[in-house]
Amino acid sequence: MRAEEQFLNKVPQVTLTFWLAKLVTTGMGESWSDLFAHTLGPVADLLIGLLMFGGFLWWQLRLKSYRALNYWLTLVGLAVFGTFVADATHGIGVPYLAELIIYGGAMVGCFYFWQHTEHTVSIHQITSHRKELFYWATVFCSFTLGTAVGDFMAHVMNLGTLDAGLYLTAGFAAVIILRRYLVRAEVITFWLAYILTHLLCTQTPLYQRL
Repeated sequence: MRAEEQFLNKVPQVTLTFWLAKLVTTGMGESWSDLFAHTLGPVADLLIGLLMFGGFLWWQLRLKSYRALNYWLTLVGLAVFGTFVADATHGIGVPYLAELIIYGGAMVGCFYFWQHTEHTVSIHQITSHRKELFYWATVFCSFTLGTAVGDFMAHVMNLGTLDAGLYLTAGFAAVIILRRYLVRAEVITFWLAYILTHLLCTQTPLYQRL
């Protein structure tokens, strides 16, 4: 890789502030996507989400180091676009279970090619455009998978808000325990928590779909 393609780590440190910002931006993107779809129609929702995500990602890729505004705007755009993609998949007739398999398989595929190409999937070493593209592809898959899991819980498992909240809380506890006692599980616990925060936004009253 050429020296000019190297740059400082392009993602924020994983702290409590990170997870709070993740919840806010995910909920914002989900709400906007639903608003656009119900008021402007699915085509407008697609175009707005695609333009937001594509534009902010282009801006993000041009930077040589982490900038909070750019990163979180890209995540908001991705949330809008990712929510539309997951909803549209079911809208064209794909069952919820099939969505889980499709998006779960896509996320596993991202991990495989990321590891095979870069020999690491560390979120602390996003120091090249190629690593950053793998990172955002995995984030996109986590959003679509999270939406699919949320829809499956709501429409197939018929879980109410209370039951869903209890299951998600138990999931977070399991992730925390796994991270505490299995240090090498940092990558898997990060992405599990990433999906769980998405589920919190889709399964709590504040962000229920219109």
